[in-house]
Amino acid sequence: MKKGTWMVIDGSVRKMKPGITLAFMQDKYPDKRIDKCHKPPSINQMEEWMGECGCESLDGCWVEPDGTCEHGQPSWMLALGFI
Repeated sequence: MKKGTWMVIDGSVRKMKPGITLAFMQDKYPDKRIDKCHKPPSINQMEEWMGECGCESLDGCWVEPDGTCEHGQPSWMLALGFI
């Protein structure tokens, strides 16, 4: 996947178009959970994390697969709906 700004909107990862901000999306969809995130992990990366009994959260912190980090960001497994 290419570099850029990524957001998770109710479990759906999307690369945002230039000029679109997190605040704009939160104002446009106030009833949805929208988080800014790093580049989504590959399926192979998530399989590796499961073997390590943990995974990264949307902001890169190490958490349990069904957990959230100290900043309130869910794990990639939760955000993508695998758990």
